[in-house]
Amino acid sequence: MIHVPDDIYNLLVDISQGEIKDPVTQEIFRPGEMVHLCLVHRQAYHEDSWRELGCKCMECGNKTYTRHYTLPAPFNINLSNQIEWVDIEINPRSVDSDSEEVIDENFLNLNVPVDSDSEEVIDENFLNLNVPDDLGNILRSVIGTRDIYTQEEFRAGERVYLCRRHRFAFHKDSWRALGCQCPDCRNDAHTRDYILPD
Repeated sequence: MIHVPDDIYNLLVDISQGEIKDPVTQEIFRPGEMVHLCLVHRQAYHEDSWRELGCKCMECGNKTYTRHYTLPAPFNINLSNQIEWVDIEINPRSVDSDSEEVIDENFLNLNVPVDSDSEEVIDENFLNLNVPDDLGNILRSVIGTRDIYTQEEFRAGERVYLCRRHRFAFHKDSWRALGCQCPDCRNDAHTRDYILPD
């Protein structure tokens, strides 16, 4: 059974930011580089190191759990466009002083319905992760995202394997490489194959 890192994308970002070095050359990795990554030991190798080791992980001694990835570019945050806070004076009594102040004591009480004539509606499944959102919306949200295993983008009309519980989608080859199980569930109980809508 292959142990896949919980969040491979974040691991790849960490590698691309120099937090993990090539164990052979001790060189850092850069965004856009191809790396060989052992999913079990979280060891990343440059191409020349990988070949020097005979295309094997130095921990495992084989290539069974190693895949190649292109390192993503980290998000650039433009700090020059941050919101600046400005102090302003507010005169709470500037409204018509003859008007009567209305205080709604239940304004922040979530147990009191907004309209006293209407019946309170409680959705008991609102926070229940076992009850999925509308499947059509979930499938549409997958389009344009990336397979967490191969980092390949999902396109409309493709067949995908979707874990509705964790909302992970996989291409067929990724699903098989993961032993036909969701990496978080560790089984296939919540996963089915679907066609992404056009």
